[in-house]
Amino acid sequence: AVVSTQSGHYGREILFEEFLIMAEVIKLILEHLNKPPFNKNFNMITFDKLEPLQVLQVLNDVFTYIDDKNRKDLREELPEEMATRMLKFLSLLNYRPEVTLEEFQTGIITGDRFIVQATLYWILPRVEQLKTRAYLGKYLVKIDVPEEILQDDEVEKLHEEYLEYLEQFKEVHKATEALKSHTYTTADLKKDISKMETEYEQIVKNIDRKKVKVESLENLEDMMEAVTELRKEQERQDSFKEQKLSIRASIQTADTQSNRLMHQLRELRSTSGNLTVQTLMQRLEDEYSTIKRMVESTLPHEIEQKRKKYRLRLCVDTTA
Repeated sequence: AVVSTQSGHYGREILFEEFLIMAEVIKLILEHLNKPPFNKNFNMITFDKLEPLQVLQVLNDVFTYIDDKNRKDLREELPEEMATRMLKFLSLLNYRPEVTLEEFQTGIITGDRFIVQATLYWILPRVEQLKTRAYLGKYLVKIDVPEEILQDDEVEKLHEEYLEYLEQFKEVHKATEALKSHTYTTADLKKDISKMETEYEQIVKNIDRKKVKVESLENLEDMMEAVTELRKEQERQDSFKEQKLSIRASIQTADTQSNRLMHQLRELRSTSGNLTVQTLMQRLEDEYSTIKRMVESTLPHEIEQKRKKYRLRLCVDTTA
């Protein structure tokens, strides 16, 4: 099926399926254009009846919201100048049309509805992000300096400083955006202050009511004195509790030391048994005698035997 339309791309006829897709595209475009900040109040019929220059003016109004430098009355601007300005701005926004550059430029000059609608369809859902991109783009578009000019030392130095300033701008903007997203707005601060002032007034009123109620009591001085004594008694009890805890800790430490000493004493008793001083001295003398005998007789005899074996082995090896 084919649908004939006067708004076709360069006057061609479009398929019915394409017509349905374009209807959905226009519907989305109108949803955005009819809301703030544009408030165009279009419908399908009134939007379709717009003249090419009027369609371009709608596109330019969207450009103007993104960057106020685009504020123009297209009736007073030459078509070629308008096309150059719009193409440069769309390049800054990083827009990539689905047609060739020549077709796109021709479509902008003639107000081709399909070209304009495709552009609006891409811009409107992301208009706030593009607003930020356009702001940054004015400062981050690098100046293309020819290599032969950069050969000059002074120019090269200025160009390097320029690139450094670009990087500094990026960092400052990034930090600023982060600060904006993590700080209270003025309205939030005013709201918090108002809330605190209301709470303070309520507290003051409660204190005043309690004060009046207390001052109306009989024997107020006696009660105040009793409260003071009660507070002092509570402080003494707290002090006694602290002393009690300290004494318990000391007792526990002493018990631990006592158990350790008792254990050492039991070990000494188990090793000494029923030995007396006399029997202990006798045992030491016996051990001394044994060691002395080994040194004076046993060990010399063993040494002599080993010497004989060594000499015998030496003689055998010599004879061989």
